[in-house]
Amino acid sequence: PCKSINALETHDNATLWDKMHACCADEPREVRIRRQKMMIACTILAQGVPFLHAGEEFGGTKKDNSNSYNAGDEINGMNWDRAALNRSIVEYTRRCIALRRQYSGFRLRSDREVEAEVRFSAIEGNVLFYDIGHLDKAAGVSAIRVIINPSRQAREVHLEEGWTEVFNEEGEAVGQQEPDIPVPECSVIVCVRK
Repeated sequence: PCKSINALETHDNATLWDKMHACCADEPREVRIRRQKMMIACTILAQGVPFLHAGEEFGGTKKDNSNSYNAGDEINGMNWDRAALNRSIVEYTRRCIALRRQYSGFRLRSDREVEAEVRFSAIEGNVLFYDIGHLDKAAGVSAIRVIINPSRQAREVHLEEGWTEVFNEEGEAVGQQEPDIPVPECSVIVCVRK
């Protein structure tokens, strides 16, 4: 249902919310909120220094103005009403930041460490695994698995024994140790191995 991002040349400098408004206009608002959360999690849980555009944590918009350098505060100012409207995105962003702080595997210090400890793999239905094989003595984990489902269909992922789900699609600590993990549409799930 979403148009190609390449079709958004006029939205090069737009906010993430505005880009989704342009390419996924046929999708319900709830799905765009899920996408926003998924993309925030992907940014915060990636290696390196995460960078969120001001207001991204609450679905900030520039009202589809993709070149707003001289548009004034009506377009460029922080819209705190949107922060209240999209409180779930704000809370989810806080939980992503807390998760990143909790596990040192999300903060590897060198490209050598990243090359040695990070692996990506895709499975059926475009679900992506991002595995970090990093021993984190302080947190008591030997590996982290980030599962990303960018599709509009829920998936179920089978994990070998020893994984515990610590972050669900709402950013809540689950503690589930079932081998079959549900991965809802447009979501990120995080599991750790003790």
